[in-house]
Amino acid sequence: MYSTAHVVKKGDTGIKLVFDIKQPDGSVLDLTNKTANVELRGIHTGTVKRGTCTIEYPPTKGECSYVLTALDTDVPDVYMLRVVIESNGMQVTTTDPAALIVAE
Repeated sequence: MYSTAHVVKKGDTGIKLVFDIKQPDGSVLDLTNKTANVELRGIHTGTVKRGTCTIEYPPTKGECSYVLTALDTDVPDVYMLRVVIESNGMQVTTTDPAALIVAE
């Protein structure tokens, strides 16, 4: 169901998640002039949390990262995590869903 699972404890912060963004054919997606945002959707609570990813240098390698904040890990749940890539305000692609498990 999920491509990857990340397990953290409630209140954990500063954990850097790194994502390799691929095109449908499996090749690297050039992130030049694009934005990347993370979306966390709680499976049990229905809570939706969003944040801005950092495009890693050089953007041609298709890598972005997100550092978890206290707001991301304040409620224990299993979150469906995905990265949304946009260009000029239009969605280009999303990653396969991953799981973020926030445990007590």
